[in-house]
Amino acid sequence: MKSVAGLGLAPAFSGLTSAENTESLVLGEFENGLDGWTTNGGVKLSRVSESEQSRAVENGEYALEVDPAGDTYPVIENKSRVEGNNFVEQPYLIGRVVTSLSTEQTDLTLRLRYHHGATPASGKDNKKDKGGNGGNKKDKGNGNSGGGKPVRVEEKTLDVPLGARSTFAWDLSDLSDEKLRKPKRLEIAWYVGDDEPDRGPRGRQSDRGTSGTVYFDTIRMTDTRGTLDRVALSNQIDGLLAQHGDYAYETREFFDGGERGVFEFADGTEVPVEWEDVGADKEKYTVDGTVYRLGGGWE
Repeated sequence: MKSVAGLGLAPAFSGLTSAENTESLVLGEFENGLDGWTTNGGVKLSRVSESEQSRAVENGEYALEVDPAGDTYPVIENKSRVEGNNFVEQPYLIGRVVTSLSTEQTDLTLRLRYHHGATPASGKDNKKDKGGNGGNKKDKGNGNSGGGKPVRVEEKTLDVPLGARSTFAWDLSDLSDEKLRKPKRLEIAWYVGDDEPDRGPRGRQSDRGTSGTVYFDTIRMTDTRGTLDRVALSNQIDGLLAQHGDYAYETREFFDGGERGVFEFADGTEVPVEWEDVGADKEKYTVDGTVYRLGGGWE
């Protein structure tokens, strides 16, 4: 990569390795074990080292390897590191996923499910929250209803490119404090393509299930909204790299507090970029017209 005149532009585009100064609740680093993550059905969980699969490991030396074993709708879940915590001050979920599946499809649908013990007090509270795709639903058949008291679920679905690394993020800050204070467990399920299987992610096997592996690393709850923009920035750069090959950065113009330039990719594609120091530990990046606000204090 070419010089960036000491402004720190290049490292910021390397992804989350230059992360915000955040307070985080770690849900999965996998350095000493599975960190409470379990599964069901025929799905197999194990750890993979950086020497075995370097693309899968974001931080440290290990990541979680998930072998779907032909399952159409695999799922992993964590209760031990979730239940009993308080997510009011750390409402942003972030994690790294790398896919390696044998399929002609191009995308994988990631389904995030946050189970909580909050009980709606009125019809108004039963309306769907802005922060989730599923609103307040009873958690049917999960076996964790706490003696008849319903455990409720918020959901979010994301598209993840197959054969690529990606960082998923979910802003849960729009949920009520009661829901964030009573987490029960977190589920991560996935399926290939646009059509969700008829049966949910509960160990259902199928001949049309996928083969290959999915890797997870650095799953955590954080307290800084700007980290979500860093995730989106990282994903855009990863997507450009996958599409156009490696790149070099070239400065084209300096201005007060920042600079403009281009990413020059291996296939000849040029993408305009801009960096600006906004002050108070805040930075603004623009990549091909998309603006990202990094650092704290943007709320």
